[in-house]
Amino acid sequence: MSLSLLEDVRGTHQDLDRLMSHLTSLLLPGPPKVHRDQLVQAHRASYLSELITERANVLVESYADQDGERAAEIERLSTTGGELAEFYDRLGRLNEYHRKYPNRMVEEPEIDWGALDGVDAEGRDFVDRMFTGEEMLGRYLDLHLHHDAYNNLSPSANKRLAYIAFIDSFDKFDLLPRSTKSKTEYETYLRNLHEYLVSFHKRIRPMHDLDADLAAVRTDFEEKWTTGAVSGWEDLTAPATATTGEPAGIWCAACSKLYSKETVYNAHLQSKKHLRAAERLTGSAAPTATSAATLPTAKINELRRTKDRALALLEQEVVMLGTQLTAIRVDTKANVERRAALTDKERQQEIEEQAAREAAERGEAERAAREGEQGAQGLEDDDDEARIYNPLKLPLGWDGKPIPYWLYKLHGLGVEYKCEICSDFIYMGRKNFERHFQESRHAFGMRALGLPNTKHFHEITRIEDAFALAEKLKSEGRAEIFRDETMEELEDDEGNVYNRKTYEDLKRQGLL
Repeated sequence: MSLSLLEDVRGTHQDLDRLMSHLTSLLLPGPPKVHRDQLVQAHRASYLSELITERANVLVESYADQDGERAAEIERLSTTGGELAEFYDRLGRLNEYHRKYPNRMVEEPEIDWGALDGVDAEGRDFVDRMFTGEEMLGRYLDLHLHHDAYNNLSPSANKRLAYIAFIDSFDKFDLLPRSTKSKTEYETYLRNLHEYLVSFHKRIRPMHDLDADLAAVRTDFEEKWTTGAVSGWEDLTAPATATTGEPAGIWCAACSKLYSKETVYNAHLQSKKHLRAAERLTGSAAPTATSAATLPTAKINELRRTKDRALALLEQEVVMLGTQLTAIRVDTKANVERRAALTDKERQQEIEEQAAREAAERGEAERAAREGEQGAQGLEDDDDEARIYNPLKLPLGWDGKPIPYWLYKLHGLGVEYKCEICSDFIYMGRKNFERHFQESRHAFGMRALGLPNTKHFHEITRIEDAFALAEKLKSEGRAEIFRDETMEELEDDEGNVYNRKTYEDLKRQGLL
């Protein structure tokens, strides 16, 4: 309980200083961190920034002193003898308060300072809960639901878009006709896609000022919309011919459709489809059109342009968000192609290996943090000792030093393995060579050859050998079918033994 406005201001200043100290120590460069810890650090920094902004706003309002309480308190303390009178007055009020509420619990501080002292397991779990399994802590996008919604906009099967192609083209809105964009389903799809991209961006880059980017897009959009320069959203209220400039037909804003003849336009005004579209657009009962004017009513046109403007703005923002996520989109495509070539068991094994690798990296980062000061001092004392001596060009280990030569020979890292299917890519070491058969590069090469990337084709690196093996597998498959027909024996009720082909022929003839 505080009875002094000046004491509240002092406490707010103290909180602000502590928050800024925490934020400064958090943003100072330190030992390398794993991806999860980097996300935790970014979200903690964002949370601290919000608290600092909140406390700063409280101070601004306090110094503004719109109600005059601060000036009155300073006046009371400045009066001769007033400081003691004010002191005893507050002391009396405090004693009265505690006599009135003797068992009241102490109020918890607004800021949990203990939670800001370090990164604990709960903080890491919080980051894990922010992302789906497909997103892999923000490394990849998860657009499966939006991909299904996009394909449902065009029911025809020949217009369905593959998921990999959708990752490339979800921000290319020129591919969709205006008739599709006038549907309610398209507005729902666009808003959900926009909401997901904004949420994903804030989750992976919490310190980035995304609102400023969106404001810049809106400013640029206003200029383009005023001049009619927004691609795909030209005003079709009065389309003109290329030669005369006269209206080329009659445009119905409610149905988003152009009619070439006035008689057809007048006939459709009484149709149920038009009345429902007008009712949906105006939000009230649709009026029956009686005039055969070239343009529909100004009210319907205005409502249609208002809705078109909102959709066009969302499209421009999605384009900006998609551009900022270009690198993640490329990684998402590569991940989808690679996982398509894996079995369920291999996918589960990959998840376990990823978790083990992150745990090892986290342990290494913690060890480096403990030894960071000593290592930094050693580097400053003697730069010559920091220079790595590696005349044999051995690969570097987890500690940044060359691995032992015996380990280099044990794993055969000096042996080159060329794979013609992978565009003559060279793999160093037997282990890397065996692993590459399940990676995206080899799977893409096999798919380009029209061959399945199964276990039969492992160890096959030449294109000619791959085609020869495919033909051999086909011929063996046909021979296996022939052997089943001739070598498999069946017995009838009387104990007579026949091969499968003879048995089935006699059975079809009714002789068995």
